[in-house]
Amino acid sequence: EEKRDKVRPVAVLIDVSQSMDSADPRTTPEDQGRAAIAFGLIDADKGLPAETLSASHEKTLERPKRIDVARAALTNPKIDLFKSLAKVGPLEVYTFGTQRVGRDAAKDDWLKSLAATEPKTALVEAAFELLNRDDADAPAAIVIVSDGRENAGPRSLDDLARADIARGIPISVYVVGGSTFGQLQVAFGS
Repeated sequence: EEKRDKVRPVAVLIDVSQSMDSADPRTTPEDQGRAAIAFGLIDADKGLPAETLSASHEKTLERPKRIDVARAALTNPKIDLFKSLAKVGPLEVYTFGTQRVGRDAAKDDWLKSLAATEPKTALVEAAFELLNRDDADAPAAIVIVSDGRENAGPRSLDDLARADIARGIPISVYVVGGSTFGQLQVAFGS
């Protein structure tokens, strides 16, 4: 009889639905700061700025597309999200719109051409597919990169939050839309 511990994976879900092609106004210092961190214009370790950014940064961050903010954050070497998450467990990276598509976590060349082309957002269903795995295959955590728009499934973000609590698998959310789009913030308190 052989016994060993299995390290559970960290699942990353990246939204590539058409709503991610929207360009949000970034009028508050907080919204500008979050985008500036993603684009590497300010250091993530210093947190959000208390005041408005410089005029040159403001112009750059005036209305970035959500997909561009996501791509910038995921490829930002100062944030180095995939490397940080890989310390917790092996990565399973997926893009999603109407369905989940597995991506190579070891390479990031596909991120450079990340496009928001999927006609619908099945965020809740993509996360439920991971939450519903049996205990041996369940992820240690789920990280969602999205604008939080859900329009393709029969279940709601509230259903996902309840299932997440019952299952005990932490879900972290990186919201790339402006603060006026707070569906995920309401459901997960992020």
